[in-house]
Amino acid sequence: MSHGLKLTRPPSTNRGAEIRECAVGVDWLQVSSTILTVADVEHFISSLFDCEFTDGASGALGYGNSRVGPAGAMLFYDDRRPEVHLKLPGEFCAALTNEQQRSLVVWAHTFCGVARLDVAVDDERPDRIMPDDVLAAVESNRELVTHSTERNYTKGLGMKRGATVTFGRRGSRRYLRCYDKEAQSMGEHVATRWELETRDEAADVLLAALAVTENWGALVSDNIASFVDFRDRTASFNVSECPRSPWFAALVGLVSGKWKPYPPTAPRTIENTRTWLRTQVARSLAMVAEVDGMFAVLSLVKRGQRALTPQQHALVRLSRREVA
Repeated sequence: MSHGLKLTRPPSTNRGAEIRECAVGVDWLQVSSTILTVADVEHFISSLFDCEFTDGASGALGYGNSRVGPAGAMLFYDDRRPEVHLKLPGEFCAALTNEQQRSLVVWAHTFCGVARLDVAVDDERPDRIMPDDVLAAVESNRELVTHSTERNYTKGLGMKRGATVTFGRRGSRRYLRCYDKEAQSMGEHVATRWELETRDEAADVLLAALAVTENWGALVSDNIASFVDFRDRTASFNVSECPRSPWFAALVGLVSGKWKPYPPTAPRTIENTRTWLRTQVARSLAMVAEVDGMFAVLSLVKRGQRALTPQQHALVRLSRREVA
């Protein structure tokens, strides 16, 4: 049984879009299927990426075997279990075009059950709200409206000094992160990211809605605001009568009314690693070599080789084939 891209899907709404103020898209997808084989799943994913899967070093998530695909895609299976399990991380999803993301969502909704689905909004306005501003609104005790009782704030160290505000418990049905994407990407992407992680029933409902909805922006903004909202709670004892805080109303309106999907981002290559080493790491390694000698640097390399992930091994194999 082989399933390609011949599925009915909603049309794209981004024709002619030139000015990007925000972007909306799927940022993580994890699904299982009892009706598809390993070959079926690889066939579909390879239709999105012109790349082959390779055997992983070991299984995971309770599965005895794994296959490693492009941009961090992982496929897990076991002869003792009836399903195959597919994990597509942010790097994979970000490399897809809008039409490819839509095809992926419809395919997953048609043939799979979803374990986790993340959607993200990138606010790219020059005057965008930063995580510190969100924290100030939370701490004012006059704006936040949410059913979640768990909130957290963290500040990164070193090169990634960005702040993150989270709502909910990681691993629960819904979990929201607001963080400085510019700091997280070390300057590559200037934005504030709102990332809604859904699991189990919440992910099922969201995936089904994405599969049949034309305007993902309105759907995603509604899902975020239904979980975490900001309103002027001094206006009325009845929260539903309180007007939405102007800054959050502007963000929700922007996402709903001016939806522009993510442009595809090229998956990471070995050249990206070389560039990062030259620009970010070379001087630090030189300092270690000056103090401890080159043997210390080689020891670090050996330690890194032992700790390579299946995705990194796959990237090494792919790069070697391209060189050959």
